[in-house]
Amino acid sequence: DGADNDLDRIIDCEDPGCTSDPICMNPPYVSLGHCASGEATYFNCTVENGKSLSLCGAPDLEGAGGWLQYRYGKLKRIERAWPDERAGSLPKFRYSSLVGNPWFGMRCGGHTVYHDSGPHRFAVYTNSCATNDNDSAGVIVLKRGEIRSNPPTCLQGSVHDELGTQGALSAGDDMPF
Repeated sequence: DGADNDLDRIIDCEDPGCTSDPICMNPPYVSLGHCASGEATYFNCTVENGKSLSLCGAPDLEGAGGWLQYRYGKLKRIERAWPDERAGSLPKFRYSSLVGNPWFGMRCGGHTVYHDSGPHRFAVYTNSCATNDNDSAGVIVLKRGEIRSNPPTCLQGSVHDELGTQGALSAGDDMPF
């Protein structure tokens, strides 16, 4: 349900107490955050302001009806959903690897799925480091190439990550962060 019901700061299928629940046994077909039943949850987390950040899509991205949609806001109150039309949305998203990136650290790596909307670029990312002290996830928002200060960062333990959708998405350019 996207909530920390037992108040241990770990949400839904990321919580060890929930891993035996049948819905947690077959990701990414788990409805989390803003993703509805019948949609795949490719990414979801709770950010510091209590809002949910989700990438929802068709269970089969590579099929004829494959689609992806970015959603952000409080649960049951989406503030931003992009694109409006799901059909034909995959070409609007790009996938990029983050390896040895100066923004996160040279011994770190991860990936990002991003889209452009007007002058803005929204990059949902995950990052893991060899030392584990800089692991992070969230969304970086750029406006005309400038990074917005204080981007929403996911709370530790709240991340559901199935961003490895690079087979269905076009490769993007290196991110400027």
